[in-house]
Amino acid sequence: MNLKVQQACRQLKAGKLVVYPTESVFGIGCLALDDKALKHLRRVKRRETTKGFIVLCASPEQMLLSFPEIKLTTAQQSRISQTQQHPTTWLVPYPRKRAALILGNNHKIAIRITRHPVAKKLCEECGPIISSSANPAGVKTPSSMLKVRKLFRSKAAFFLNEKLGDAKKTSQIIDLVNGEVIRPA
Repeated sequence: MNLKVQQACRQLKAGKLVVYPTESVFGIGCLALDDKALKHLRRVKRRETTKGFIVLCASPEQMLLSFPEIKLTTAQQSRISQTQQHPTTWLVPYPRKRAALILGNNHKIAIRITRHPVAKKLCEECGPIISSSANPAGVKTPSSMLKVRKLFRSKAAFFLNEKLGDAKKTSQIIDLVNGEVIRPA
């Protein structure tokens, strides 16, 4: 495993925030099942408690193992497993009481099976991670790691400065149950 990814994993497992590349922008996140780190991330991003977060998983199998309350039909499992042309975040029914910090006021968990090699490796080594653009609420998403460092200098424990994916826009968001496109590609 890449030394930088190992360092990032150590910080994530210690409950710290890490900046890392995704398919389109730099993300800032923590382990998805670390409530203390999630609260810290929400404060750092100045994110309203009503808004949910996106969870990155390395595979559909990791998603189902990490979130056993997710129940998918065979068709839904097939759909979430298919490689999409554009990065896709799926809204999946989920019991609110289990992950209120992730869900905000929503009754569906937002999950993306990441194809970005670095983000995927982080998930494989550490477990599902929260993916939120590396900018505080109301601030334009920075396009360079230098700008991200200025925004989160003392707030993130590690900056994984690797190449972004080639997606020109953030992930599309689709409701897995009814196919409704919430945010287009």
